[in-house]
Amino acid sequence: MKRSLFVALGVMIALQPVQASAQIFNGTPNSVEYLNFIEGSHQGGTYGVQVGPYSGRFGASASRTAPTSPFALYCVDYEHYASNSNGLVNVSSLGGDLSNTRIGSTDATHAYDRYKQSAFLSSLYDSWGSHQSTLTAGFAGTFSKAEVWGGLHAAIWNISTGPTTLGSGRTAVAREYFLGLANGDLTDFSTEGWYLLSEADVGLSSRYSGQEFLMRVAVPEPSTIFLLLTGMVLLVGANRKRLVVLDQGV
Repeated sequence: MKRSLFVALGVMIALQPVQASAQIFNGTPNSVEYLNFIEGSHQGGTYGVQVGPYSGRFGASASRTAPTSPFALYCVDYEHYASNSNGLVNVSSLGGDLSNTRIGSTDATHAYDRYKQSAFLSSLYDSWGSHQSTLTAGFAGTFSKAEVWGGLHAAIWNISTGPTTLGSGRTAVAREYFLGLANGDLTDFSTEGWYLLSEADVGLSSRYSGQEFLMRVAVPEPSTIFLLLTGMVLLVGANRKRLVVLDQGV
């Protein structure tokens, strides 16, 4: 009975990282994929475009018989259209070769730093409510979600490819606030698990090419890795005890 409980507990703990890593992305990094843009965020940024995390999936290909599950897309390219992003894309690791990305093909020296800032800002959508409170406390009046998200995406587009004039009023205030955060010390922000999806079958400089997106792969936290190891130890311990009992002829 005790052994069964140990085995069950070990399996449950060991499966935790699998569940976590499957929540955001299950495609193949560092490859060429067929990107299917699903939809925007349905959140306006107060200046005529949708802002925030979009949704997409990788379609069936020679190496994949069925489309992947949907995952989040973070647009870093204001000057092209997401509706065109239904074709082949290069999946480039943010910590690797960026020559197939828009910034990397024109500004290789600063590409990593600029994309890192954009990835950092994209991660702030998860905690946008706390930034809404900070902005509201620091400036007169309450900032709406559209103003916070609009300022956040304006900052991302400003760093990567977009104009510096996106947003006005509170949206512009939020934009400058987020730009200030992006220009701060990002030493503790890890780019592990971040990838860029850049047009592969149309020239990056062509206005007919699709938008460029950031994609975030779930990376197990140290605590998650600890859970995995704990589960494996429990499983090994339970099986070892069973072998000892068998050796004794019980």
